[in-house]
Amino acid sequence: MAGFSIPYHRTNTVALHCPFLAQSSPRGYSPSGGPHSQQPALEGMAHRQQVQPLASGSGPGSALDNHEPDQPHCVQKGGVPLKRRLRFTHWAEHLLDLLFPPCCAGCASSGSLLCPACLRAIARLQEQRCARCALPCRGTDCRRCRFSSSSLFALQAVALYEEPLRTCIQYLKYRGITRLAQPLGSMLAACYRRYHLRADLVIAVPLHAERERLRGYNHARLLADVCADELGLPCAHPLLQRVRATAAQAGLSSSERRQNVVGAFQCQPQRSALPLSGSTILLIDDVCTTGATLEACTTALLQRGAGRVQALVLAIPG
Repeated sequence: MAGFSIPYHRTNTVALHCPFLAQSSPRGYSPSGGPHSQQPALEGMAHRQQVQPLASGSGPGSALDNHEPDQPHCVQKGGVPLKRRLRFTHWAEHLLDLLFPPCCAGCASSGSLLCPACLRAIARLQEQRCARCALPCRGTDCRRCRFSSSSLFALQAVALYEEPLRTCIQYLKYRGITRLAQPLGSMLAACYRRYHLRADLVIAVPLHAERERLRGYNHARLLADVCADELGLPCAHPLLQRVRATAAQAGLSSSERRQNVVGAFQCQPQRSALPLSGSTILLIDDVCTTGATLEACTTALLQRGAGRVQALVLAIPG
């Protein structure tokens, strides 16, 4: 894990390596469904990390929104090529890792973002599961999916939404520990290979522009970037936009979740140089509960000519 840098985002290296120097989170802090209590050893790990995009297309008005969105390596800022800045970030973080070893998000042990013991503790799904909803079943498709009108071609997940994966996802999503995208994104890539999935383009489930501005990054996009890089697949995030702000899905019933995201996503092929027509899309997100968000994204992509859409997530409910 040491020395990893997430493209386009500066991580809060002081908070990551020296949690005792970072601002502590208030007790009970729970943004948008985040954890109500955190492990004491990680109490100070940057709950309000200020992640500044370097040249990402993930925020409104950014350099990649209108110029070469699928070729970030061409973007320059202040005359310095992005690759050179990322290389400098790589070595800077490697030096910090040596001086101040990072803490494991799962058990708070020193030495890595996710220690080998916690990696082993994330139990991969073993039993036979439905290819369309990832729930246990005896055949290829479960009875519910066999008679449903879902437009999602396939869904696969790494593991159940249990510890220590739950804490890792919450720290990535709500605490700003963006470097966790590396081990978690690698799990997604391994899951892709395990289930012999095939895709032409990778797209992250987008956040609404205002929510992404407040958070500073899209956690699903960080995961998708790592996963796509390991698989050698191109990313086409600008193709899918969240055009309507929605209430948080947490706490809503299945029918309320579906209604909440109706018309929330829009596919805009003109925003990407990569072809959409007939392509197989791999959607990336952190957790799938009822599939309402993934289904809404799938509908928007199919309406604009995508061939088929399959989804890959870190976790599903136990």
